[in-house]
Order: sequence, then C-alpha cells, then structure tokens
Amino acid sequence: MDKLKEIFKIQKKFTEHFFRQKFDLSLDEIKDSKELKIKWNKEYILSLIVEATEILNEIDWKMHRTKHVDSDDEKILEESIDMLKYLLGLFIINGFTVDDIYNMFMKKSEIVEKRFEKESKSESTAKSSINK
Repeated sequence: MDKLKEIFKIQKKFTEHFFRQKFDLSLDEIKDSKELKIKWNKEYILSLIVEATEILNEIDWKMHRTKHVDSDDEKILEESIDMLKYLLGLFIINGFTVDDIYNMFMKKSEIVEKRFEKESKSESTAKSSINK
C-alpha cells in the first residue's frame, strides 16, 4: 500500500469512528444530507483556518516585530499534519476516495502548470518591451 493510501485509510477509520461515537452518524448519512454536509464542511473548513493560523504563529511572520524568534520546525510540521488531517476529513465526509483526490490533483496540476507557463511568457514579453 502506498503511503498516501495508508494515511487516507487511517484518517477514514478515525473519521468514521469519530462521527459514530460522538454524533451517532455514519459518513453516508453526512454525505447524503444537505444540512449535515453543510454543517460538517463548515466545521472542517473552520478547523483548517485555525490550524493554518497556528502555523503562522509558529513562523514569526509579523514584519513589524523587532525581536524575531527562530521557528520550531517540528511544531510547524505538527501543525501542518493537523491541517492535513482536517483536509483529509473534508475529502472523506464528502465521499471522495484516494483515487478521486489523485485524479483531480493530476488534472488540476496540468491546468495550473499551463496557466503558469502562459503567464510567465506574458510577463517575459512585457519585461522585454519595457527594457527596450
């Protein structure tokens, strides 16, 4: 089993157990109910925002501060993993599989790469005409 599939399997098992234990809900009940889907998507997205903020707090990002503290790489990794767990949970409650994630990632990566190349060429052309 590849590492992404293993991570996804572990998170799915946890997510299923969490909803069954805490709310007496199945993942299918969430996926099939518009109200539950909205509620839990919102909760996962808010949790992602909180975790992203915790990473910002670890990297000492405020430019106006005169005293800077070295970032703790292990804490950044830990908070990033918290984000990953919520992101995987978001995929899981919406019924997406590892294959769905992989296929959309590949498709979106191709689109982003083409867009980046097109924008880079436009920027290069604009810089060339300015420098003439």
